Amino acid sequence: MLSEYNPMQRLSAVGAIAPAFARVHEILFHPFRVGRSWKLAGSNYLAFVGSIFLPFPIFFAPMLRSASAGSTILLLLTALAYFALFCFGAGLGLVQFDMVVTRGRFIAPMWRRVEGRLWPWIGLKVVFGVVLSVMFSPLGFAAMRHMQEMMATMPRATPGQPVDPAALRLFWMTLLSAEGPFLAFCFILKTASTLLDDFVRPFYLLEQVTLGQAFACGSRMFFAEPGEMILYLLMKLILAVAGVIMQYISYFVVMLALVLVGLLIAGVGLGVTHVSGASNAPAAKLLLIVGGSLLYLLLSLAAGWYAVGSFGYVLMLLEAYGIFFVAGRYPLLGRLLEPGPGVPFTPPPVFRSPDEGPPDPPFPLNPAVA
Repeated sequence: MLSEYNPMQRLSAVGAIAPAFARVHEILFHPFRVGRSWKLAGSNYLAFVGSIFLPFPIFFAPMLRSASAGSTILLLLTALAYFALFCFGAGLGLVQFDMVVTRGRFIAPMWRRVEGRLWPWIGLKVVFGVVLSVMFSPLGFAAMRHMQEMMATMPRATPGQPVDPAALRLFWMTLLSAEGPFLAFCFILKTASTLLDDFVRPFYLLEQVTLGQAFACGSRMFFAEPGEMILYLLMKLILAVAGVIMQYISYFVVMLALVLVGLLIAGVGLGVTHVSGASNAPAAKLLLIVGGSLLYLLLSLAAGWYAVGSFGYVLMLLEAYGIFFVAGRYPLLGRLLEPGPGVPFTPPPVFRSPDEGPPDPPFPLNPAVA
């Protein structure tokens, strides 16, 4: 698999950034259609939910012993709802890979292509999440007990009196002592998920292999260039942090513009009612309240629409970055991204509706094993 002819140049951790940007812009903006482009970016946003699995019952196990039956049932229902959302996000994670590789723009055909490989992949992520959670749960429980003890001994604030600086400093130290282990655990779990997504998933989807074989292929690739792989992981972290910062800055600018538009529309409405002399009429007041509520709802929806789309763009960029970095080291993936002269491009299967013939062909895209 790794020694075949590869028409794609082997890219460094820095060199894979530019083609990743180009591929994302090609999918989302060429052509740009507001609904479809947002749907594609939004699917990448939802795929983030399936990137890591957090077994919530393990975290709340100490509280279950003293919880009422109603609270226990509510917690279990919440865990089931989260698991369903995780499964959906994990499926969209496979679709996300297909989308970048094949320039796909329609979710349903891509979902049908990967659904045959979905449940083993979900099982692998669940196993990783549970094992890592069990390994680090004693540290988390110890941090929570330490926080409870420090909060119990913290001096209480006197109403009407300024907060004691020493007590405030102790509060932040307590909070950080509990948040630190949790953030470290999330970082480790996300790193494990990134390794699976970037170095195991391509082999699992494109070849007719088991998860164990895909894991072996990904491990050989990783340990063939350990220095370059570690540099890649560091660069991906930097790219993720930079992308999130830029997303927040752009979101702040959009929010500011929406607030200014909302104030302008509200000012025009108030001015019209005042000039017409109907500002004190009950009907005018009701109209202003209803109009203001609708305006607030529309502006909130517009802000949420932009937040989901812009964050989805960042996540798609990170996905494309990993794919282009791996493609130069994995010939089949490289031929799909960049066929090269004299090498026929293997297009994705053509999907038909159920009434047009046999069911759609699943992955793999490798014609030798399809």
